Amino acid sequence: MSKAGKFEDLSNRVVDLVGGNDNVESFLHCMTRLRFNVRDINKVNAKEIEKINGVMGIQWSGKQLQIIIGQDVSDAYALIQKKSGLGDETSTSQAKSKRKFSITMIFDAISGCIIPILPILIAAGFIKLIASILLMTGLTSAESSINIILTFVGDAGFYFLPIFIGHAAAKKFGANPALGMMMGGVFLAPAFIETVTSGTALNIFGIPVLGVTYGNSVFPIILTVLLMAPIEKFIAKHSPSSLRVMLEPLLTILIMVPLALIILGPIGSILGNYLSEIMIWVYDTIGFVGVAIFAAIYPLVVMTGMHTAFLPYVVNTITTTGTESFFSPAAVIACVNQGVASLAVGLKSKNSQVKSTAITCSITALLSGIIEPAMYGVNIKYKTPMYASMAGSFIGAAIAGLGNATVYVTLGNTGLLSLPAFIGTPISGFIWMLIGVAIGFVVTFILTFILYKEPVEDTVFEISPPVEGDVIPLTQVEDQAFSEGLLGQGMAVLPTKGQVFAPFDGVVSTLFPTKHAIGLTADNGVEMLIHVGMNTVQLNGEGFTAHIQQGDRIKKGQLLLDFDMKFIQEKGFSIVTPIVITNSSELTAIEKTNQQTVNTQDNLLLVTV
Repeated sequence: MSKAGKFEDLSNRVVDLVGGNDNVESFLHCMTRLRFNVRDINKVNAKEIEKINGVMGIQWSGKQLQIIIGQDVSDAYALIQKKSGLGDETSTSQAKSKRKFSITMIFDAISGCIIPILPILIAAGFIKLIASILLMTGLTSAESSINIILTFVGDAGFYFLPIFIGHAAAKKFGANPALGMMMGGVFLAPAFIETVTSGTALNIFGIPVLGVTYGNSVFPIILTVLLMAPIEKFIAKHSPSSLRVMLEPLLTILIMVPLALIILGPIGSILGNYLSEIMIWVYDTIGFVGVAIFAAIYPLVVMTGMHTAFLPYVVNTITTTGTESFFSPAAVIACVNQGVASLAVGLKSKNSQVKSTAITCSITALLSGIIEPAMYGVNIKYKTPMYASMAGSFIGAAIAGLGNATVYVTLGNTGLLSLPAFIGTPISGFIWMLIGVAIGFVVTFILTFILYKEPVEDTVFEISPPVEGDVIPLTQVEDQAFSEGLLGQGMAVLPTKGQVFAPFDGVVSTLFPTKHAIGLTADNGVEMLIHVGMNTVQLNGEGFTAHIQQGDRIKKGQLLLDFDMKFIQEKGFSIVTPIVITNSSELTAIEKTNQQTVNTQDNLLLVTV
C-alpha cells in the first residue's frame, strides 16, 4: 500500500471526528504528529480517532489534539489538507474564538514558528558538520574552495534565521508571510549591521536604537511578527478598498520598524540570551545530574508535546555559542533507550504480533529518534519497558554529562544517526557521549529483559440479561447511587417478566435477606449486582421467591428469583431493575447493548477482562 493509501481512511474521517472544519482553529504538523487546535474539545471523538488505521495514539495539550502518526506524518497531513482545505496557510470559515491565556499557548506559538524551518536547520547544521570533519581529517584545508563553500552555505542557514522565521511566524500568527520576511530582512540589512558593528549611534525621532546584532536570532522576529499581525489586520480593515493594496504593506512596515528596532528586537534578544543563560546555569549548578534527570523524564515531556518548546533554546544556544550540552545529549540518550526497550521486548516476547510490532518500532527510535511508535505502541503499554528505559537513560546521560558531551550543530534527529553531531574539539566529549549511549543501551536492555513479562491476553466476556424487558440507561434511574455510577457501570431493565436468571456461570456471593437484591461472582472474577426495583428493601421479602441460597454455584440461564411485578407496583414501588458490574474499575472495558429490549438469549454487556 502506498503512503497516501495508508492514510486514506484517516483523511476521509478525521475532520468529522474532530468536530468538522468549523471546530478547527488551526491544523499543522510537526515531525511525528498532526496537531488540531480545536474550539470545543467536547465535539472531538478521540476514541474513534484512535481506532483509525495509521493512528498510533493521541495526546491532548490544552485544546490542541495531537494525533501521533510517526515519520510519515507529512503524507497524512498533505492528504487531509487536500480533502478538507484545512492547513496552516488557511483559516476556517468562522472567526477564531477567544482562547484563555496559558503556558501551552506560548509553547505552541514558539514551536509553530520553529518547526516549519527545521529542514533548513538540519541541512545547514550537517553541512557545517561535514566541513568540520573534512578539516579534522585533513581532506580539505581552511583555504580550499570546498571548505569555503560548505562553510558559507552552512552559515547561511543560521545567519538568515530572522527571515526564515519571519515567514513561518507570519503564517502562524495570520500575517502576510512576505511582510514577515521583510521584517526579518530589516534586522539583517547590511547598512544596519555595518552601523551597529561600527558603534555609530542611531535614533528614531530622538529615541535611541540599541546596537544589537540580530543574525542567528530567534525571539526578536517572533515578537515582531506577533505584534505585526494585528496591526496589519487593523490597517487592512480600515483602509479604503482602492488604496488597500498600497497602504496595508506600507503602513504596516512604517509602524513596525521603529517598534522592532527600539523595543521588540532588544527585548527578544535579551529574552533569548536569558533563556540560554538559565539553561546554562542549571547545567553549571547541578551539571551531569541535571542532564541525567532530564533524560529520565524526557519521554514524559514528549507525551505532553512540550519537547518542541526547547527548540528555540537549542537553536539560540548553538547559533550564539556554537555548542549545546544540556538538552541534546539527554534527548538522544532518552530516544535511543526507548528503542532499546522496545527491541528487548521484541526479542523476549513469544507472541509473534508483539515481537513484530516491538522490533519494527525499535528501529525508528534507535536510528532516527522518532520514539512515539515505540513509546506508545510498546513501552507505555507494557509499563516495565518504560521504567527500564528511564533508568537506563538516567545512568547513560549522567555519564555523558559527566564527560561534558556537547553537540556542535542542530540535530537532524535524536537517534544513533545524530552521534556525528557530537564530534568536535576536544574529541573527549564525543567519546564520553558514545560511552553514555553504550552504557544506557546495556542497562536499559538488561532491565527490560528482566522486568518485562508476557501479558495475558484480554478476553471478552458475554453477559446475558438476567431480566427480560426494556433497556434503560443507568443515568435515568431514580437513585443517585446507580445513576451516578457509584456502584459501577451497567444498565437497567424495566421488566416484562417477573423472573431473574443467571447471566453467567459462577457463584451467588450475596443474597439479601429481603431477596430484592442478588450479588453474583463469575468464574473469571466479574462481580454483578442485580437490584430488583427501587426501595423494594422496604417490602421485607414480600413478593419475592428465591430459588438459590448464598454460596450456591449457578449455571448460565438458571432461574434465580421470582418476583411479583403487580404486587410490587401496587405497593407503590418502581420495578426498574439496575444491573451493575461492581468491580468495573478492575476491568479493561465494558460495552453496553444498544438494543431497546432484551431477553435472556441476548447479550446485555460485553466485558473485557
